Parts: sequence; structure tokens; C-alpha cells
Amino acid sequence: MALKLQRNDTVEVITGTDKGKRGRVLRVLGDSDRVLVEHVRMVKKHVHPNPQRNIKGGIAEQEAAIQIFECDVGLWLLWSDPCGSQI
Repeated sequence: MALKLQRNDTVEVITGTDKGKRGRVLRVLGDSDRVLVEHVRMVKKHVHPNPQRNIKGGIAEQEAAIQIFECDVGLWLLWSDPCGSQI
């Protein structure tokens, strides 16, 4: 594992189609070196209805895992203020 990421860390995506997006780590998949980042790499999943679990059918959006080396852990926090604009 290249980076020591934990759940709830704030990361920025540095490569790929979602480059520049920032989000919170939802889950770390250590065996495959992947992470789930909030609102990054959203995919559509077709869901069957299940009345026993009270799930409606349709198309749901959810996060997909990205490679751990596509994330950068917070050097940008050092040069940005809490509002998110650069100093």
C-alpha cells in the first residue's frame, strides 16, 4: 500500500476523469489497493425491487472504487483556507 489512508481522510484525485475532485474516504480496500471516495467515480447500478427490504427498483448511483495512487492526501490543505479558496 503506497499511502497510509484511513476512513474519513479528505483526499484529492490527481489523475483520471475525476481529476481535481475532493472527497472523504468512505472505505479502504487494502487487499486490492483501492479506496471509495465520496462523490468520486459515480456509477449507475440497476437495482431490482425487494419488498421485504423496502427497496424500490430502478437505477441508483453509487461510488466505485479507484486506485489508491490516484489520491493525494492533503498537501493542498496547507495552502488553502477553510473556505476552500487559495491564499
